[in-house]
Amino acid sequence: MPRETPLDPRDPLRLGGCELVGRLGEGGQGVVYLGRAADGTLAAVKVLHRGLVTRGEDRRALANELAVAQRVEPFCTAQVLAADLDADPPYVVSEYVDGPSLAEAVRRDGPRTAGALHRLAVATVTALVAIHEAGIVHRDFKPANVLLGPDGPRVIDFGIARIQETTLSTTGRLMGTPAYMAPEQTTGQRVTEAADMFAWAGVMTYAALGRPAFGTGPLPLVATRITYGEPDLGNLSGPVRGLVEACLAKDPAERPSAHDVLMALLGAARRTAPLPEMMREAADLARPRSSPEPWESPARDVTLPAAVSPTPKSTPQGEPVARETMDPSLRDRRVAGAGRNPVRGGGVRRRVWSAGALGVAVVGLGAVGFVALENIRSGYYVGEENGRVVLYRGTTQEVPLISLSRRADAREQPRPPIEVADLPPVQRAAVKAGYEVKGPQAVRDLMNVVCRHVITTDRDGRVVVVKGLNQNQCGSWTILGSQFPLGELPENDQKAIRDGRLTFVGRQAAQQELARLSERRDRCRAAPSTQGCP
Repeated sequence: MPRETPLDPRDPLRLGGCELVGRLGEGGQGVVYLGRAADGTLAAVKVLHRGLVTRGEDRRALANELAVAQRVEPFCTAQVLAADLDADPPYVVSEYVDGPSLAEAVRRDGPRTAGALHRLAVATVTALVAIHEAGIVHRDFKPANVLLGPDGPRVIDFGIARIQETTLSTTGRLMGTPAYMAPEQTTGQRVTEAADMFAWAGVMTYAALGRPAFGTGPLPLVATRITYGEPDLGNLSGPVRGLVEACLAKDPAERPSAHDVLMALLGAARRTAPLPEMMREAADLARPRSSPEPWESPARDVTLPAAVSPTPKSTPQGEPVARETMDPSLRDRRVAGAGRNPVRGGGVRRRVWSAGALGVAVVGLGAVGFVALENIRSGYYVGEENGRVVLYRGTTQEVPLISLSRRADAREQPRPPIEVADLPPVQRAAVKAGYEVKGPQAVRDLMNVVCRHVITTDRDGRVVVVKGLNQNQCGSWTILGSQFPLGELPENDQKAIRDGRLTFVGRQAAQQELARLSERRDRCRAAPSTQGCP
């Protein structure tokens, strides 16, 4: 049944031919209402925030996207039924799905397991196949945008995220839901269908584990983990894990397409059936099995391999008894001696054996603990020390009386040193917080995004040092000026500056080069006839 809340006094009463009967929720794109058509059919009516469609080009772009969205095959998606972006307020009407979101279901019932997870994977990737086949990139695929309806999962809000991205990206803010953004989204690069596959893998991880693959926390920290860190897939196993790992590749070109993932889930990589037919089959496969509830609870969903023997007996407390794995000859020997009287002194032997076993167990636990600590200490994380980026061995976690971190070897440290202040805002915040990485490669990755210091000229033709020139994620500003024009430098220096070859990591290196340029300029002024002088 719908779970709407009462309308506010300022809410509209009718939109898109629907009477609005309550609120379903509110998000970054707008307010969603439950609407009822004249024939009693329910619909979801989303009133968009006016800031998303203030410009004419925004309205035209969104109108085109929604027109395409209406042609998306209805497999596992909530269809877009109508839209009017010139209305006051602008709105989009879509099919109403009566059921909780995946985010709500996991919070309430816990992670999906076994068959339920597989069916969820099939249904959601089938939806992405249909969306991508229509030429649309979802851009905001997340647990809240997967609704668990009575007939199976449905994906919503495709066709709207693009205009939100276009409108807000001009402010320099990261677009999308942080935990499910692809690396190319966090760095402002071109977004393709591959970004949806990265997000799909994140959603499957959340469904299986109850948490995102790259953890939670401040946006800069999560974005840096996504861009440079490794996902934590926990005990996710089976075919879904392999597909999730492939879809979480940092390079978009290395991720499989939605079609490839669907074929793998169906075990039909070599089938030649038309795509719509296969999508219908996938949609049927994804529908929940008969159950008293609209969507399967993970506790009811247990799929056992065909080769497993009959269900083991249970104890009075309901705990399963382990199946017999003993060698038959030893089992017969044990049964044959079951009725004999115990050997005199056996109690002493048992106590001695128990004490010995306890000693072995303590030693074993100590060894396991030592190995575990050594494994923790063998990891890497990036942090800050005296305003500079430092690579550490160990972990950012703290344990009383135990040291779990140390500086990595000097040969693994950034060369030249990276000033934390020279990093883009996202990476700077992450380094200040400290984040775990796979290895020294993380330092090289940071070196690739550090805001460079470039010796160039200002509007008046004077030589200056600009930080972050042509690096959108940095912003650019002049940090060092000079009193001499470019034309007073030797010709080779002038060419190097015009070609952009005087680029440095760190203010100090740029400042030293500026001082050398000043010295050569002074020599030319003192001896103008010197070769190469202007």
